[in-house]
Amino acid sequence: MLAFYTLFLLLSFIIVGTKADYTFTSPAAGQTFAASSPITIKFEDDGGIPAMTEITSTQVLLCTGSNSAISCFSDNLVGTFTPSESKTSYEANLASLTSLGSNGRYFFQFYSVGSGGTTIHYTERFTLTGMTGTTKATDGGDTTPPTGSNSFNTGNDDDSVITKSNTIPYLSQTGRIRYAPMQMQPGSKVTHALTASRRFPTSSVTYFTDYTLRAYAITTKTPSWSYTISQAPNWVATLPSPTGYYAASEALKRTINAKSKRGYVDL
Repeated sequence: MLAFYTLFLLLSFIIVGTKADYTFTSPAAGQTFAASSPITIKFEDDGGIPAMTEITSTQVLLCTGSNSAISCFSDNLVGTFTPSESKTSYEANLASLTSLGSNGRYFFQFYSVGSGGTTIHYTERFTLTGMTGTTKATDGGDTTPPTGSNSFNTGNDDDSVITKSNTIPYLSQTGRIRYAPMQMQPGSKVTHALTASRRFPTSSVTYFTDYTLRAYAITTKTPSWSYTISQAPNWVATLPSPTGYYAASEALKRTINAKSKRGYVDL
């Protein structure tokens, strides 16, 4: 039971915190790379805010340090690119940055800018060899990436993103957030056949077969109502009080009768 509760808390945290543009799939934690060779950073759009098309540019920085003391070489960018819905990777060339730090643990920062704000995301930590600098590369004992940030103004954009995503069949969507059509307002009568039938295909489910440090949680969002409900006072006259009943306070004045279904003798 304790294990289930812990898993529930973890999934809840991830579901709440999935509002992001980038989800990294590579490099994996603990991988080792030679700084002289390009490193492929693989990512996917998790469907949250902002959409890739809302980002003007993304800067890639090389960073080291613990989660509480992040040190990025901001004066020496790895590179800059413009995201798109079809772009799923970035080739990081570190050959010109080998003199910035020593061999050790590093990670990449993606700093994205758009008209709605900025986002920051971090990859898993990896080990670099062939570095010749004096800045000590360390993870500070942390085994998970630093927490990113998202300052994009969501406002009413959430519903617009959901509405656009509804044009993609649910089973064809990817990412940690999926979007489903809104439940339609019921009509005044039933026109469907009175025999039950499945309108949509069932979705598959897969389970983890090995331990993993980060759960991959999926949640579904639906848009807000597209209709309004008209409300007005009910001007119909009230009905008279029912007969044959009495207030609860009246029970104290009545005689208990075990044979009575109500437990009291009617007056």
